[in-house]
Amino acid sequence: MKSFHHLTSVVGIVGLLVSFTSPWWSAQLVQGSEIALNGAEAQPLAWSLSLAAAAAYGASLLLNRAARRVTLAVLALLAAGAFLLVLDLSQPPSDALARAVEAITGIAGTGALGEIQSLERGVGPVAAVASSLLVFVGAVAGQFGSRNAPKRDRYSSQPGSAVAGDSQGAWDSLSEGWDPTTSVE
Repeated sequence: MKSFHHLTSVVGIVGLLVSFTSPWWSAQLVQGSEIALNGAEAQPLAWSLSLAAAAAYGASLLLNRAARRVTLAVLALLAAGAFLLVLDLSQPPSDALARAVEAITGIAGTGALGEIQSLERGVGPVAAVASSLLVFVGAVAGQFGSRNAPKRDRYSSQPGSAVAGDSQGAWDSLSEGWDPTTSVE
C-alpha cells in the first residue's frame, strides 16, 4: 500500500506539471494569427496549487509521524482545490484570452474577444483533472496506508549479535568500557 501511495502521488504530480505547461486553448484570430494558452496562463491559481502540492509531497517524504500526516492532509486539500478549479472545462478563460489577443492586436477589453474567429480546447485540462485526482487518491492512501508501517527511530540501531573476534564486537566492548587489546588469555 505504501508503494501505491508514492506511485499515484508522483504520477499525479508529474502529470499536473506537464499538463499545465501544455497548450489548453488554441484560438484563431480574424487577422489570421494564432494564440495558444497553456494551463499556467489559463488557470494561474490551479497552477499555483499544483506547485504547492508538489512541495507538500516533497515535505511529506522528509517528515515523520504527525508532521507527515499534516503534510499529506495539506496535499489532499491542494489536489482537491486544483481539481475543483480545473473541473469546469466548458468555459474558456476569457480574461486570459483577452490579454493574449491584446498582446498581439492591441485591441483591449471586450473587443479583444470579438477578434477570435475559432477556439479549440486541448487535452491539457482533461489531463490536469485526471492528474489532480491521482494526487488526491495518493494523499488519502498515504494517510491510511502508513499506519501499519513499522515504527523505528532513524537514529537508533538495533543491537546486533556481536561475535568476540568480530570488529563490531570490539567496538561494542569499547562502548561497554572493556579494552579488547588488553585481554588476558
